[in-house]
Amino acid sequence: MKKKSLKNKSGKRVKLRTKLAKSNAGNNKLRIKHLVSFLFLKVREFALIGILSFVLLTLFSIYSYPKFDLAGQYLSDLGVGSTGAFFNSGIMVCALFLLPLFISFYKPHAFFRQVASFIGIAAMIFFAGIAFFPASMGVIHTSLAGLFFFCTMITILFVGFDYAKNILRKEKRGFIFVASFVVLSLLVSSIIIYFLFERTPFWQKLSVIGAIFWVLIFTFSLKR
Repeated sequence: MKKKSLKNKSGKRVKLRTKLAKSNAGNNKLRIKHLVSFLFLKVREFALIGILSFVLLTLFSIYSYPKFDLAGQYLSDLGVGSTGAFFNSGIMVCALFLLPLFISFYKPHAFFRQVASFIGIAAMIFFAGIAFFPASMGVIHTSLAGLFFFCTMITILFVGFDYAKNILRKEKRGFIFVASFVVLSLLVSSIIIYFLFERTPFWQKLSVIGAIFWVLIFTFSLKR
């Protein structure tokens, strides 16, 4: 009888431990879900912080850089020397805070969204790489910058295709706005393509300004 009672007690303890382990695992999953949903709800805020950080730190770097030539120098030159810490920090913050934007755009069984999401994430990784490997690193920096602009162009195009698909489906989402956004996507991606062939400081700055403006419009066009 004593042996049976001991077995029953040990069995109850094992069951209790199993229940506790399952409840802890469930609580951890719930916390992760809450964290993910919080990040997605704050996508706009994160994107805005990232863009503002990049713009402000870039402007500060241009102001602080000794005789920076807006027409003749690349923005990458700001990542080397006394302004390097500020400019590269702006890039890192921007890349990190824009990640949730492209992650949240993903949608199963939606080809254009899937491509835009994956390539957008890749673009942010390459963007961060530009800060880790500044212009003084030569070919590595140039390659990362080229990949960043290429991935950004692909992302903008595929987001534009997804919005164009909504026009064809006649979704009630504001025809004029959606059509304007598609045109903007084609325009900005065309500017970036031209820069990738020309590789001049002017077209680089125009590509960056266009991409920033596009991201702002894209961010506020997303449904909560």
